[in-house]
Amino acid sequence: MRGGADSPLIAEVDAKITDSAALEALDELVGARADLRADPQLYRKTFEALAAAASADTHIETTHARADHYRQVLLQNDCAARPLIFHHGVASLLTSDNARAARAVSAAVSPTIRAMLADGPPGRALLIFLLVARSYLEDIVPRAQLSRWHLEAFPFFARADLALPYSVMFNAHHFAMNRADLLQRYCTAAQIRDAEPALGLRHLLLLEWLGAPSAFSDPRNRDLLDSLQRALPAANYADDKTAETAAARSLILRHWKPGSVLDKDTAEALGLGAAVVKVAAARSATASTIAPPSPLARIEHRPSQALHVARNLAAHYAPFLARRDRAIRVAVCVSGQLRGYRTALATWRRILLPHVAHDVFVHTWARIGRAGAQPFRAELPFDGTAFCAAWRNFGTLEGYEAMQARYPALFAALDVGGTVSENALRQTYKARAVVVEDESAPAFAAFSNQDKMHYKIWAAHRLAQDSGAEHDLILRIRPDYGLRLAAFAWADLAQACRKHALIWVERPLGVHYGSPMIGDQLALGAPEAMSVYSSAWKTYPALARLGFSAAPESFEGHVTLAQTTWLNGVETRRLPLKGLGLLEPERLPAAAIRKALRRDTAARDDAIDRALLQANAQDMA
Repeated sequence: MRGGADSPLIAEVDAKITDSAALEALDELVGARADLRADPQLYRKTFEALAAAASADTHIETTHARADHYRQVLLQNDCAARPLIFHHGVASLLTSDNARAARAVSAAVSPTIRAMLADGPPGRALLIFLLVARSYLEDIVPRAQLSRWHLEAFPFFARADLALPYSVMFNAHHFAMNRADLLQRYCTAAQIRDAEPALGLRHLLLLEWLGAPSAFSDPRNRDLLDSLQRALPAANYADDKTAETAAARSLILRHWKPGSVLDKDTAEALGLGAAVVKVAAARSATASTIAPPSPLARIEHRPSQALHVARNLAAHYAPFLARRDRAIRVAVCVSGQLRGYRTALATWRRILLPHVAHDVFVHTWARIGRAGAQPFRAELPFDGTAFCAAWRNFGTLEGYEAMQARYPALFAALDVGGTVSENALRQTYKARAVVVEDESAPAFAAFSNQDKMHYKIWAAHRLAQDSGAEHDLILRIRPDYGLRLAAFAWADLAQACRKHALIWVERPLGVHYGSPMIGDQLALGAPEAMSVYSSAWKTYPALARLGFSAAPESFEGHVTLAQTTWLNGVETRRLPLKGLGLLEPERLPAAAIRKALRRDTAARDDAIDRALLQANAQDMA
């Protein structure tokens, strides 16, 4: 039987995976391997069969035929698709917090890995898997040995290899050791420069995104020019030449300085001539001539943070103790869909706003709505722990779009929500300006959810700009983001933002599947830096078309804001506070889930349907 996405074999395998016969599906793939060895479906469906069996707690015996199959899947010699498919599947389990299935899949292939390592050190493909699943493989490879292999191979990793082992943005627990290997080896600019002849521009860029110091500090960019001249001709493969050129564009735009030796011809050869000058001019506007002593060390000092937590809490229960930084004025720009806004606002008034003078500006949608049901979300909009766990598991395996197609009634129930008016919000927030728009209007028909988010960030910032009021700091915050503790003084933040081109966010710069990301739920900074951040809606599309590394042309959560700030030289740091996460107006009740599921599964009865119904029944028991 031949392969391919529409082949009878793949359809049969899919049916068995869906109907609790995952090991039978696996053995179908084992038997057909010769026909499918160049087909990405072989590797993808092998992962899905193993993950489905692991999720069902099925015992997965390692037969000789399966072990031989695992060896081919782990090496992927016959299939050119990248990133490595089986490895990417395991990484997706980890980044969606499905660690139980990831552990079980890793255990299933562990005997094969042990046998492969008996023949000698791993090649690149096997090493990538060891790095992705290293949390579960330390009984096979000691940590120190794996770190040595990692550092020896890192300079030779292709662009697609770099996408898998460093996804620390949302799951640092599983990927932090890989980052630690690199940051311990490349912990100073001098060490990076010494190693640079072996490192490509794509490696230097990733190191910066992961938190290593920049190798490029020369005020005239002589070090960057040397790196460009050395690295670009040295790329061995077509995809790496493309990656090196994209990384070159990113590094030039980030590090270009007035008076640079990177002349117009060099920039234009990479498609950057006018963009460099424009961004450099914008960057210079974020720098201040005022240079007070920097309070960054004090802000990030744990004992000082604990003291501020105690002061802020005491001020709530005993207002006469409040230390009010009344000389500082903050514009609070509330943008996005409201969801749990009343509960969140109560936490702001208790934790954040009593300690500073502030004006509130709201730019939102009329429909309150609920959060999305993507399986990677820390909070799901469903009532019941068992159902949320089952939904996260099957959503990871099947894919979010497949779950939407399978359960239209459930998604329709999620979409039901109330509405708000400008007058009501003006009273609720005591806001200086409020704009409420109908997201179903024709003007927004072509907007994706990410388009809407970035548009609202920009629009709320414009309200503050157009108000005529002067503000020392701008706080952009989602209306449904609840707060638990604040561990800072506003005066310290204002002083730091006057001295540095930086913003404070709930998650500072990190990496996810090779893309830079920052938190997109709140951001705080001086007006100049926040103008760069908020302008992504207007400036990012033109930037993305220039072809920077890991910069998709469409808006993406976390990525667009990270690229906009990083390319413009704006640093991000973690704001010392603890949040409650995104608050829901209410979760979809278990009874409503059951009603919708019964409609969706009336003409179908497979393993996924039964598992979700059973989980829902468990929550209702």
